Amino acid sequence: MKKLDDLVPAGLSARREIGWVLAAYALAGLWSLTFLVRYFGRRENLFTVEAGRRVLQAGARMEPFLEVLDGALLGFAAAALLMAGLALWHLLYHYQGSRSIDLMRRLPRRSELPVRCLAVPVAGALGAGALAAILFGVYWMVYRLCTPAAALPGPF
Repeated sequence: MKKLDDLVPAGLSARREIGWVLAAYALAGLWSLTFLVRYFGRRENLFTVEAGRRVLQAGARMEPFLEVLDGALLGFAAAALLMAGLALWHLLYHYQGSRSIDLMRRLPRRSELPVRCLAVPVAGALGAGALAAILFGVYWMVYRLCTPAAALPGPF
């Protein structure tokens, strides 16, 4: 089994790079919370106060889920795009300083260079996609379960 540092170019710290990837996920996750702000604001507009009680307005309809979601998950798309830049940086890193690209070309295993350039970026992009899919499901459940049934517009 490979050590973690065998998955990044020689001289770089895999733990540090994974920390940066996790930081990108955290920022994307924070950005996705804009869904909750939009949702609960729009949900509040469905109600009116009559005699000191909150009452659903007659004919009130919640906007479709995808409109409320808007761009809340775009942070994960940006994180995935950053992974492409990270892969390019890994490749260019081999051409700097001691030019470790020459060593990489002489290694018996031809897959060493692609593995060191792509392992963390591909895993990072897949992780961003998985997190976005999970949050999509969580937000859809919040939308369906917290919206009054009379105000739901349809499946999406």
